Order: sequence, then C-alpha cells, then structure tokens
Amino acid sequence: MSTVKVDITAISRVRYSKVVDMEKEDYERYLAICDSETNCRESDKKLTEIAVKYGFEPCDDQIEDIDDPEDIEFDLID
Repeated sequence: MSTVKVDITAISRVRYSKVVDMEKEDYERYLAICDSETNCRESDKKLTEIAVKYGFEPCDDQIEDIDDPEDIEFDLID
C-alpha cells in the first residue's frame, strides 16, 4: 500500500479559565478597556498584558471547555 504525507488541520474553539487575586486597579483598567472604542486588536493586546501579569497563559491544564473540531482540511505535502 502506498502512502502520501498529508497535513490535517482543524479549527476548534477553546475556553480557558484561571481564578486569580487581581489588584482592583487592574480590574478597573480591564473595565475601561472594555468600555473604550479602540479597535479589537489593540484592546486584545491590552487585555493580554493584564492576563499575563497574573500568570494567565493558556495551556492544557487551564482548558475549561473545548468544541469539536470544525473545518477539517487535508493538505497534501510535497
């Protein structure tokens, strides 16, 4: 039986969760960012900075929920 090398990819939405003791000032900054009219990319960058400050770097042990894979693709590799 002959074989070919194939890259299989899929998209899956994941929800991460971590409980932390956050400084009230950082939480108020979070609320201000959410209320601001800055673009999503800029807001996400600022929110990521706050999250990382509290050790929130998504990894397997923080997965709270994960959807089934969608948009599965098989791409032939030369």
